[in-house]
Amino acid sequence: MRKIFIYSITAIITAFVFTACGGGSGSGGSNSSAKIKMTTEQGDYFRFYLAGSGTATVDWGDGSEKVTLTLNESEYVNFSHTYPNATIRTISINGDNITKLDCRYITSLDVSKNTVLTSLYVFGNGFTAAALNALFGTLHSNPGEKHIYIGNNPVTEDCDRSIAERKGWTVNY
Repeated sequence: MRKIFIYSITAIITAFVFTACGGGSGSGGSNSSAKIKMTTEQGDYFRFYLAGSGTATVDWGDGSEKVTLTLNESEYVNFSHTYPNATIRTISINGDNITKLDCRYITSLDVSKNTVLTSLYVFGNGFTAAALNALFGTLHSNPGEKHIYIGNNPVTEDCDRSIAERKGWTVNY
């Protein structure tokens, strides 16, 4: 009886930690089909910009209602959210035609499931060379003109731009 009780408590604690850290079904971390996933530690307010066609839906990663907005190819649409507290959040974005993303104050970014992205602005995120290289690894290699802007990250000159360039991306500082 004692072992069953200990295993039950352990399972409850494990489930709580997994959900609280972004692994549960209501969080942004669970959306494996997301076209874009990013993590932020930016206090209680976060904003980013998208352009493209159709709609984009954002899961803010805190259990709040998802937001869906109509995209515009010629100008960015502003997505913003106020969190009830300042913690690490994983934001998941879905939309079939997201061609441009501009984001600041993020700690990680995965765009591997977005195969139509043509412009990516990741200025001033504090990315290390390893984080930039990881981001370059998630870029698609479809034909066409594509640009990534990485200025104001602390070690942009130390990253391996060739990872993105081999995929047809122009890397700008």
